[in-house]
Amino acid sequence: MGSPWYLIGNTGTNPNTNFVGTTDNQPLVLKSGSGKVGIGTDAPAASLDVAGGLIHVAGTTAPSTPVQGAYLGWNALTGGTGETDFINNQGLGTGGFAFMNTPNAGTPLSTLMVISGAGNVGIGTTTPGHPLHLATGKMLRIEGGTGPGDAADYFSFGGNGGFGIDAPGIVNGRFVVQDSGNVGIGEPNPTSTLHVNGSLAVTGNGIVNVNGTYNNPQGTTNFNYGVSIGGDAPNSVLLVSATAPSGLGPVISLLNSSGGQNAAAAIDFYTFDPGEGVGPDHATSPSSRIKAVDDGNFANDIVFLTNQPGAPNNPLVECMRITSGGNLTVPGDVVLTGADCAEQFDASGAELPEPGTVVVIDEGGSLKESRDAYDRKVAGVVSGAGEFRHAILLDGRNEPEHRVAVALMGKVYCKVDADHSPVEVGDLLTTSHTPGHAMKVMESAKAFGAVIGKALRPLRQGKALIPILIALQ
Repeated sequence: MGSPWYLIGNTGTNPNTNFVGTTDNQPLVLKSGSGKVGIGTDAPAASLDVAGGLIHVAGTTAPSTPVQGAYLGWNALTGGTGETDFINNQGLGTGGFAFMNTPNAGTPLSTLMVISGAGNVGIGTTTPGHPLHLATGKMLRIEGGTGPGDAADYFSFGGNGGFGIDAPGIVNGRFVVQDSGNVGIGEPNPTSTLHVNGSLAVTGNGIVNVNGTYNNPQGTTNFNYGVSIGGDAPNSVLLVSATAPSGLGPVISLLNSSGGQNAAAAIDFYTFDPGEGVGPDHATSPSSRIKAVDDGNFANDIVFLTNQPGAPNNPLVECMRITSGGNLTVPGDVVLTGADCAEQFDASGAELPEPGTVVVIDEGGSLKESRDAYDRKVAGVVSGAGEFRHAILLDGRNEPEHRVAVALMGKVYCKVDADHSPVEVGDLLTTSHTPGHAMKVMESAKAFGAVIGKALRPLRQGKALIPILIALQ
């Protein structure tokens, strides 16, 4: 026997020889009349009551069968009984356990989180089927760093299938994906597949394509549409395409909701840097602008403006206006690249006279191919032959069948017959016996009222198209 072991405390102990335990391979049994053992407390409230301490359970092998119903509990209720939190392995398989609590004394315990025997973690569910399984209505939130005086940013998975990136104090949120699939950027409740509350910038050389179907709210035919940024069309930054047979295609809308006379919406163009800071001054210095201006009567004038020549920051000046009444005003010259001024007439006969043909007026006021020399009913030459096209077309209609455009002034290619007499530059031309052809005027008295114009190129013999200057007389 060694030194006696005192119940009132011992000194000079050696843990190898002085301990409470057994050395004969028999269990150590602690008995209490109440069945409760206290560590750090003389009034244990549970089978094992640890006050202000930590229990460390160490071992090398797990039991083959979990101890059903065993738990560790913490009682933090004031003036009541029952655990507020505990860890339990009831029904979770080998190695599984649950974290449970109750908010008030006498209320049922609820499961907060479980770790199954397979290692799956469940929050709000006792049967997790995945490594991390959140039940419906639960949210996973991961907080990031904070700045001076700022609340933490966080990344969260919502309990209904959505997730988001947000920060306290950001009114509209940062990034949200709803369980419906709608994505919101700066918008916590997106109502479209992509809902952006703020500006959207696309930079770099990538390709962004948006394709879908537009459901026209006006009830007209729906159509497929596409928007391409940086792709699909050479040299295009924005391509809006649509498939809308016999219907309205893509529409780009600019809305000035204020209305009233002189209210406007515009498209600005920049083909040079005005040199005001970094990049163009989009408020005052575009190189040109197309503007729709409210005329005060629920209609718009369409105004074209350009930078006044001389300096990049000169004010815009109006260069053309199409009024709501259909009038065109141009402060400068109008340059037309066509060669003649023509007017449409009805044509008689089954076949229309081809361009370059000399035509005359018939008894019904329609036009037909000329067939007589010095015919005073001559109307002119059908426009459009050779390399000349008309610059102005009068009386143009949407139903061009059985109508021909006849040159009234300017230059036109004309069928000429030089077999009667060689044609020189400047010779007057009139109708001939050759159908649809002009010839040189040989008898001035007969030519009065039958002259077509003047030759601009010689024709020594035969028949050919040559340019003439229309000068009806």
